[in-house]
Amino acid sequence: MPPAEQGQERVLVAVGSGPEATRMLHAGRRVAALLEAELDVVRVLDHPEPVVEPNGPTEVRLIRGDPERALLGELAADDVLLLVISARTHQLGPRPFGHVTRGVVTRASKPVLVVSPGGPSGPSFSHALVALEGDDATSMAVARVLDRLSAAGVIMTVVHVFNEVTRPRFLDRPTRDLESLAREFLDRHVASRTDRLRWRVGPVARRIADVAEDEGADFIVVSWNQHLDMGHAAVLVDLLEQTNLPVLLVPILGASRSQALAATHADSQSG
Repeated sequence: MPPAEQGQERVLVAVGSGPEATRMLHAGRRVAALLEAELDVVRVLDHPEPVVEPNGPTEVRLIRGDPERALLGELAADDVLLLVISARTHQLGPRPFGHVTRGVVTRASKPVLVVSPGGPSGPSFSHALVALEGDDATSMAVARVLDRLSAAGVIMTVVHVFNEVTRPRFLDRPTRDLESLAREFLDRHVASRTDRLRWRVGPVARRIADVAEDEGADFIVVSWNQHLDMGHAAVLVDLLEQTNLPVLLVPILGASRSQALAATHADSQSG
């Protein structure tokens, strides 16, 4: 891996040989510019080659080895902020993401931006929809990401989806109690980063996708525990199936992850 300039951070973009390469480059360039980071385009293949896209050829750095391990190794570098990766090789794939992407997102220690091959070709990444569960573990996981997005001038709208158990009785009545609840939620989970909050009730993934469309969001931010066999991840899988917007997956690490896993287990037991 070539050394980065002193203090220069990188956004890593993994591309393949298919038509999704152009979409990945667009997304990577936008995010790198937004975060004032260097763009580092990589490809796990037998030999390096340029990727041709509308603005001309882009040099691709060759990585040798197993794709999943190689990308995780690159992502672990101190100067890498995040990885941009395609959800899957083909737009009509049977699953939300392919096996390499699945392996990467479940083991990554840093955020991964998953881009759908059927998504918008050039999102501006100027408006983020931040999906929060309302517990400290998931909110702590995205805090640093929200700080970077806020500093970059990104508009952030928070969405919290209630189910029939957690739904406040007064949710359907626009009262002072609801306003108070909103202020308390924002103060506790996003501090002063945004005052835009949307409540919804119902299927979590469907409601998040609906709010993203209604609000004109360019991408969605979600924290998760990286366990695909638990209820929290089932929501993520549903979300990736129901939206074509890029989804920034922020892993819950350390003690926060243990708290989130305990909360998920408790929810499954109560359900």
